[in-house]
Amino acid sequence: MAEKRKLFCYVCGRVTDRLIEGKCSRCLLRDVEVLKFPRRVTARMCRECLRYMSRGRWVSAEDPEKSLEMAVESSLEELLPVSDIVDKEFSFGEAEFISPKKCSLPYEVKVTYVYKGLKHSEVKKGRARVSLVLCEDCARKHGGYYEAILQLRGQDGLRSDVLDELDTVLEGVKESISEVRTVKKGVDVYMDSLSQARKAAKALRDRLGGELKESPKLVGMKKGKAFHRVNISLKLSRFKKGDVLLYDGRELRVLDVGRSRVKVHDLTRGKKLHLPLKALLRAPILRKE
Repeated sequence: MAEKRKLFCYVCGRVTDRLIEGKCSRCLLRDVEVLKFPRRVTARMCRECLRYMSRGRWVSAEDPEKSLEMAVESSLEELLPVSDIVDKEFSFGEAEFISPKKCSLPYEVKVTYVYKGLKHSEVKKGRARVSLVLCEDCARKHGGYYEAILQLRGQDGLRSDVLDELDTVLEGVKESISEVRTVKKGVDVYMDSLSQARKAAKALRDRLGGELKESPKLVGMKKGKAFHRVNISLKLSRFKKGDVLLYDGRELRVLDVGRSRVKVHDLTRGKKLHLPLKALLRAPILRKE
């Protein structure tokens, strides 16, 4: 059986049974650098909502306390080659806040990759500079920008149970709220997103019942198109489940308040009925729950 031919690395003279470009694996990989980062790695994070910029979009971290690290990790990810990486690890040190709008964060990146059939690991350490800015949404809020006003009104003001429902619904759209004002018989919620305002209004109507209307108002031009602000009005009924109303000479106990109809128990005739909400909006309340 013929002996394997001895090969010599032209760089170090090491004897090996395999050469790549005339080099042994050690010399070949020594000249390869996958982690070619710029002298200063930069990232952006919103100092208000803690979202960070990732590939041209503002995104939220699953854990807001990790937003700073995720901002830097996202920037580092964009600098990595798109292929040949089989494993990667990121670790971070303690942030140093240079000013209210700027901080730096030490990082360490370890990657394992395959180069010309050889598996190799590489480590890079550095310090990233993070700009603490305002994202577009937060900048608009600070500037008083809004697209819609959600106007919630009760004929006798807002009951405590209504305020509880309002808090629950607004929690789901809080990122779009610019301002909340208390007014006579209700509240005005200024929102920078018309779609989110409509979503909140429909959720409140489904939970509380009431009459929902929209009134657009032309306020100018935006990117060459007419720009409207929309008042979304939700007028709640004065009654709630358990109240007894007087309607058409009959006493009706409210069993449920829906989007457009009310389920009642006719105490006079002993029947359960479904009546239009609008028909009962002005019905006198004989007894409250």
